[in-house]
Amino acid sequence: MYRHFGVIALVACLCLVTGAAFATDLANPAATPSLESGDAPKDGKQPDMKKEMKERPYAEYLHRKVNKPKGPSGPEPKYKPWDKVVTKEFKKSEGLLNFYTKQEEMLLEIPKSQLDKPMYAILSISRGIGSNFVYGGLPVDQIMFDFHRDEDHIQMRRLSTNFTAGEEKGLNNALDLTFSESILESFPIKSEKGDNVVIDVRDFFLSDISNMSTYLGFALNQPVRLDSKKGYFASVANFPTNTEIDTRLTYSPGRADQLFLPNLPDSRSIQLGVAWSIIDLPAKPMTPRIADDRVGYPTSLVRVEFARDLKSGREKIERWRLTLRVNSRRSSRALKFLGQSRFSFAG
Repeated sequence: MYRHFGVIALVACLCLVTGAAFATDLANPAATPSLESGDAPKDGKQPDMKKEMKERPYAEYLHRKVNKPKGPSGPEPKYKPWDKVVTKEFKKSEGLLNFYTKQEEMLLEIPKSQLDKPMYAILSISRGIGSNFVYGGLPVDQIMFDFHRDEDHIQMRRLSTNFTAGEEKGLNNALDLTFSESILESFPIKSEKGDNVVIDVRDFFLSDISNMSTYLGFALNQPVRLDSKKGYFASVANFPTNTEIDTRLTYSPGRADQLFLPNLPDSRSIQLGVAWSIIDLPAKPMTPRIADDRVGYPTSLVRVEFARDLKSGREKIERWRLTLRVNSRRSSRALKFLGQSRFSFAG
């Protein structure tokens, strides 16, 4: 019993001591050490909290961002500034098509005047393998194309030249409903300045758009794929009425161990050259040649012109205009002998 009384008395004494200390702190707050500033200052003055706090740049950034005054903000630019895309490091090549090149980059500037304007391109092999009918100079394809703007993209469309309707508006509308263009590529617009836009065309010209993988696959009798990492531009030449682009593309056969190509150092990596000759069409079109069964012509080159009277519909064949230009004294003498300064052939 006396032990219980002793414990109760001890607890009562501890409570009295704690209460007295708490009352002393309330009476003299300056002498109480600060939890935030560490030990209490010796002179009894409160520390400057701003100086004692550590710098917190990220917290200050968030504070400024949250408390940023809200006002009417202008519309964000749709494209990057022209100077940010076409920098001073780019080299401009002016001609039929204006290019900007920098190391492995190639940009194409398209003015509004070149949109929906048909152009002609001839694709050929500029470097072959010396066998299997893959020789330099052989034609690959010839296309009629134009550039068409669709919102934020520039489409490169392959146009159909097999069917025409002359100046008959109703028949032309019927052709538009029946036949369509083929979109070869859709380029996102990188920047715009005035009526001019700029697009990135490097990957397009270094792709298999020429379908050389199929051509080479038939020649080697096995599947072939393009190695896109090894493509590059051999040369780019620009002139007022034509643009010449020569590329180097590398193809990998599917079964290289079954090939016997002594002309190649390594048949696992076949490099070909594909040249683009882009030509501006003449302002005055050539006179069409009507197909006639009495005259021989390649049947694969027939073009059909529709007319409202089905009996008046005509078939046209493809023809070429080759012009001899005077570049030397010898050619001048030959032309003088022929009695003309220039002449054309039509096939």
